[in-house]
Formats: sequence, C-alpha cells, structure tokens
Amino acid sequence: MVRVRPFRVGDKVKIKEGLITPRWGWGMETHASRGEIVGVDANGKLRIKFQWREGRPWIGDPADVELDESSTRNTGLW
Repeated sequence: MVRVRPFRVGDKVKIKEGLITPRWGWGMETHASRGEIVGVDANGKLRIKFQWREGRPWIGDPADVELDESSTRNTGLW
C-alpha cells in the first residue's frame, strides 16, 4: 500500500494524459492546460484556476488531474 498526499491549495496541477472526459466536463480546458488549485471543497471537488480563465475556477475531480512535476515549486511530499 502506498500513501499518497492529498491535493492542497497552491498545488500546480495538469489534466491527466489519456483522459477522455472529465467527470464534470471539459469547459475550455485541454490536456495541455496547467493550473493552480485555489480551493478544495468538503466533498473533494477541486477548484482550479487556469491562467487564461477569468472569473470562476474550473471544477475538477481529483481522479482527473495530477501534480504538475514540471512546476518549480517544492511540494514537500511526506
């Protein structure tokens, strides 16, 4: 069993490769989209702010995104 770190506000994320349809829809996002988590709802939904998206953040399922390893931010895993 592997312990995984939960997503946190400020994490840089990207949409998983090979994802056909995100749970709550694409909107204007693509596989090339990179964003930052600005909120985590009590029910587990992630609120992700993409650079070119103004106003409301995109709602994403944690199973649809992954940490963006190309980010320079140190995430401090366990």
